[in-house]
Amino acid sequence: MIGWRRARSHVSIALAAALVAVGGNAVVIARARAGAATGPVALLKGTSASADLSKIKHIVIVMQENRSFDNYFGMYPGADGIPVDGSGNPTVCLNDPETDQCVYPWHDAADVQNGGPHGSSDANADIDKGKMNGFVKQYAVALKKCQARPGAQDCGVTKPFPDVMGYKLRADIPNYWAYADDYVLMDHMFGPGVTWSLPEHLFMVSGWAARCYRENDPSSCENEINTVDDARFQNSVNYAWTDITYLLNQHHVSWDYYLFDGTEPDCTNPSDLTCVPLPQSSKTGSIWNPLPNFTDVKQSGSLSNIQSVDNFAAAAQNGTLPSVSWVVPTNPVSEHPPAGVNDGEKYVTYMINQVMQGPDWDSTAVFLAWDDWGGFYDNVVPPKVDANGLGIRVPALLISPYAKRGYIDSGVHSFDSYLKFIEDVFMDGARLDPTTDGRADPRPTVRENAPQLADLADDFDFTQTPRQPTLLPTVAPDKLAAAIHPTPAPTVAAKKAASAPQPTPAAAAGGRLSGTAPYSTVFDGSKSRAGNAPIKRWTLTFGDGKKAIGKGAPPKSISHKYLAPGHYSARLLVVDDTDASATDRVSVDVTAGTPHAWIEGDKPLGFDSDSEKFDASQSSRGSWTIDFGDGSNPVKGNGLPPRSTAHNYTTPGTYTTTLTVVDKKSGLSAVARAITVVSASRAPTVTTRAPNPGPTSSQLIAAIWNNGKPTSYHFEWGTDPTLSAHESSPEKQAGSGSTVPAVIVKDLTPGARYYYRGVATNSVGTTNGNIVSFVTATGPRVTIDAATAVGADTATLNGAVNPLNSVTTAHYEWGANGALNHSTPDVHLQSDNRKQAVTAVLSGLDPSTTYSYQLVATNGVGTTTSAVRTFTTTNASGAIAWRRF
Repeated sequence: MIGWRRARSHVSIALAAALVAVGGNAVVIARARAGAATGPVALLKGTSASADLSKIKHIVIVMQENRSFDNYFGMYPGADGIPVDGSGNPTVCLNDPETDQCVYPWHDAADVQNGGPHGSSDANADIDKGKMNGFVKQYAVALKKCQARPGAQDCGVTKPFPDVMGYKLRADIPNYWAYADDYVLMDHMFGPGVTWSLPEHLFMVSGWAARCYRENDPSSCENEINTVDDARFQNSVNYAWTDITYLLNQHHVSWDYYLFDGTEPDCTNPSDLTCVPLPQSSKTGSIWNPLPNFTDVKQSGSLSNIQSVDNFAAAAQNGTLPSVSWVVPTNPVSEHPPAGVNDGEKYVTYMINQVMQGPDWDSTAVFLAWDDWGGFYDNVVPPKVDANGLGIRVPALLISPYAKRGYIDSGVHSFDSYLKFIEDVFMDGARLDPTTDGRADPRPTVRENAPQLADLADDFDFTQTPRQPTLLPTVAPDKLAAAIHPTPAPTVAAKKAASAPQPTPAAAAGGRLSGTAPYSTVFDGSKSRAGNAPIKRWTLTFGDGKKAIGKGAPPKSISHKYLAPGHYSARLLVVDDTDASATDRVSVDVTAGTPHAWIEGDKPLGFDSDSEKFDASQSSRGSWTIDFGDGSNPVKGNGLPPRSTAHNYTTPGTYTTTLTVVDKKSGLSAVARAITVVSASRAPTVTTRAPNPGPTSSQLIAAIWNNGKPTSYHFEWGTDPTLSAHESSPEKQAGSGSTVPAVIVKDLTPGARYYYRGVATNSVGTTNGNIVSFVTATGPRVTIDAATAVGADTATLNGAVNPLNSVTTAHYEWGANGALNHSTPDVHLQSDNRKQAVTAVLSGLDPSTTYSYQLVATNGVGTTTSAVRTFTTTNASGAIAWRRF
């Protein structure tokens, strides 16, 4: 720690001498001086961010979708997972109301799952007052509802048992289990609410979910766990309560919310099994991107902090990660059923690898979790924190160079634990507390202070030297076994670096700090004092061309990272309302640190290849060596490692390419690794995806992995579930690596159920993909809403129609006292596959009268009629006429 520096003027020295000389008259003299005009006093303290939690400079929260703990880690050794007998067989089972059989948890190795309904009502039914026995029943109800829906799309992949009872093993999700082996697995992480994705993402950034009734007024918000405002279906969304970015901005802590532009899958009703994915963008609010609709985010001008996930990889590679990051997926890599598990695992591994290979790894904590249970079975009863939850258990991992190795944290956690950790690391324990944060929202509980929550700090061992990262391949599971190599023995230079004494902060003398680049510091100007006028503004110039500026008194914590070696003078300037000013300084000496090594192949998501181009140009200069891991001669050189180094592999397998950079002056070295997969002799991999059916046609979709060999594909479809008799599309050539081809089939029968699969062939063999079913539409889809603007003689009818790609007309039928003897004019709708609003204004109605109405839509396939709804006109004075029934 650096001591406080106080500038002594001639006046203060004379005053001190007078106090000593006159003894008992000291108080009198002090009072006389108090009336003199004085200016502000600047006091700057600097500390090296190197002890305990201060070693964490970057917190990254990676949020995936819709998995329970038992679904992913229920069979992980040592975890509080699925109850089993001495032979490892599950001992619990849940009744299937459709077959009246008891379904035991079963190993579901398939890449695609159906999952189950996951709204608030489903969560409560699954938990069933602590019995944890409603998962199969809720799935059966949702499946019937899906299959009965007119023009229903695919309602799930055919499985021998409801896959809400399925679990994964190491071979299915090897990277996730490998992270658990090497870092921390949390086996009591619960969703923060008994609810679905949108409220859970609100909890993730704010510790609460609510509905607000006055624009931008946090005091108008009321607790709401399920039907919160949803930007996908509402023009105006008002999240007026306080989120964590408000505190981050107040404490000058940098943050970014990284979103994968693409689609998100959740339905209007989370109890539905499937629906058409909707667009998501970093620029607009949505269920996985709630921050754009928070009042405090808009008022602070922080909307630009919400950005494309592409920028996250660049920030990780360049060492420019903010203090706090959230990383949010798009539908195909979200693991939200029916998205494939393997695609999600590859995406997550790729993102984590970017952090591990970047310069910020040694100061980063990555938290990986899934936002809700997705309808999958879990056996642990959630503890109760308040009226909102906690919800059903989800998987969670901590990945950090300071994480305890192979540790299972069984303390109770929820996403509130992440907020608490952020607050403890960067904001001295400030909380989202309406009594202290200046924005009095009526949240029922300060969730970070819940006594049930364990402390995430217990998952770290800050006494250990930061561990080398566990870089994992982003390839298919059957190729991973050969990729888990032991860490190579450290070089002499690496041993020297590990054993070298670490720089410590300088003593208080002279207000001086010292460390090696990149050097993170925390400056404290909060002890600066006002004179006869309050402090108006402050400026902290770091000495490296960057500065921080603020109004009022300086804050207690201002973080800064010095990237380059040099001698810097950090200067704090405070100015009061009379424009009187004062300064104080801290000297910062930054020396050259351990060199940085970084290498990446040109196929970062693990595409099969027998050739690779490696880029190592973001490393430090030095003496470098690239070993390709296949026994060939290494490539060596001096200076900046090359941007493009090509290498051909001759034998199938998984190889670890190692870059070693040695600094000639210090003898210190750094190591980075990249994984390359060379095609083995195997047939293509095929995953049939959910289709997009219309009344007489459908788009058939599959994901095909060619496994490094020229591959052709076609689709087979028909009404036979086994496809023993089927139609086939023409043969086409698949692209290299992973492709998602689609074909359109026509002349289908409206309202019929069809089955189909993708089929791919290369020189090794032919692979038949999984069989997926769908039902062609029988008519438009129709929904009807409550009437609005109801007066004494007028009303507006509201509804919506999806034409399902057919020319469609729609009208309302209406009448008084139960009759439907009037019709509105036909409205002609666009021929596409999206919901289109249909409204009609009625006039000339009778006061105090009950009217009935329904929405009718017709296309070339058929007619669909909505349910009948009613409204009652007001009396002549405008009041609602109440009737006794």
